[in-house]
Amino acid sequence: MQDGFDFLFPQVMKNLCRHRFHSTEEIVKACNTSLMAVCEASISSGIRILVYRWQKCKDIESVSRLTTEDLTNILGHQYKVQGKGIIERRINAFAADVVVPRLPQWLAPNSITVIGFLVHAFFAMVLMCSRFHSYFYTEEIKSAYLILYAISLLFYQIMDSADGAQAKRTGNSTPLGELMDHGCDAMTMCFVINTLSCIFRLSFFLYRHITIFILLNSCFCLTHLLSYTRGFVSFYSIDAIEGQWAVIIFTLIVAYTGVDSLWDEILQFSNLVFVVGRTLEWGDILFGVIVLIGVIVILRNVFLILNQRTTTEGYSVLPPLVAVLYTSVIAVICTMSGELYFYKFMFSVTMLILMIPYVKITWLLLISYISKSEFPFWDTYLLYNTLLAIAQLIIFNTGFVVNFLKYSIFFYAVYILLTLAILDFIFFAYTNIRLMAIALGISVFKVKQYSLS
Repeated sequence: MQDGFDFLFPQVMKNLCRHRFHSTEEIVKACNTSLMAVCEASISSGIRILVYRWQKCKDIESVSRLTTEDLTNILGHQYKVQGKGIIERRINAFAADVVVPRLPQWLAPNSITVIGFLVHAFFAMVLMCSRFHSYFYTEEIKSAYLILYAISLLFYQIMDSADGAQAKRTGNSTPLGELMDHGCDAMTMCFVINTLSCIFRLSFFLYRHITIFILLNSCFCLTHLLSYTRGFVSFYSIDAIEGQWAVIIFTLIVAYTGVDSLWDEILQFSNLVFVVGRTLEWGDILFGVIVLIGVIVILRNVFLILNQRTTTEGYSVLPPLVAVLYTSVIAVICTMSGELYFYKFMFSVTMLILMIPYVKITWLLLISYISKSEFPFWDTYLLYNTLLAIAQLIIFNTGFVVNFLKYSIFFYAVYILLTLAILDFIFFAYTNIRLMAIALGISVFKVKQYSLS
């Protein structure tokens, strides 16, 4: 029914909207009755719109990895989910009962998702720039930045739950909404990881931050790979939302006590010293706990993925596994081959370059899952972090560049790579979102059918 009526004859679906059917026979009868009531002009218009939309798909298909068969699979995709987190259930209920009834019906679910993400991303960048411009933490974070970030993360969680309720309310639940929702989650997760490292002082020693960065990003990618392999999304009682709530609570505690005061005075083991000669702090214990949890989750997901061997469509799980492994190895190489001077002044820029490949891998997994297509073995997500590693190895570990030019050359090289990586991801996201919207016959940020205008 969906392929035959939903996008070809929007007036038919409008007549069927808000009706409950108890059997297939009732659906068929209602569709026939509604179709007979549609005038000839509406049918002709629906066919013209279908032809126009398919031609637009063919035009964009030349710059996207999605094929005609993939777009057909997208039309038949259904969102399948198992389980809910303890806190997630309550946030979903709050969003559905309190927030969504106060939203206008013309507000598209994707608009809610993007608004929540942009608010969180802005305050995350403010927090990162206030702390990460100095690798050695020579300045204290202002409490106002921490409080605003905690509020922005809570706001994003509410908006992330409200978009699904708004989609059900307006009858705009589509595969594109699933891509936008989980795609924004992937970008948000990277900001949360950097913030986690910031408020927990995990970056006081570089190995801490890069370890947490790789572990948690890999966990997120492998979770979506598991969904791609199984054919459904699964959540646990304690999942990403619950972890974000822990970050919110601890951010507010740090805002009250101060980062350096909390770790140097309140939570300090003054009588225990490592063999390297520094005092043991709670950051070391938190680092160990996070690493333990991350390793357990990664091993569990890898075991389940390899146990499946192939996806539900018969594609190999090795390409995405190799992609995650390669991205992690490159992140380690970039960290080990760079100099502390570079990380002291360009820490956040480096993390953004290393963050984008994980985000794009997650997006590719989502698109492959929704379109039931094969994960690409090669894509540009492997390019920019590889070039960063090569540039660092050449500039800092060989004699090809004279000392007084090293930092100037690398400074420009890093910003050029970051700019190219961001533009590449924006182009990738735009073309795939646009193509899916046209194929589905919807507007990305409007609650209406796609038209010829």
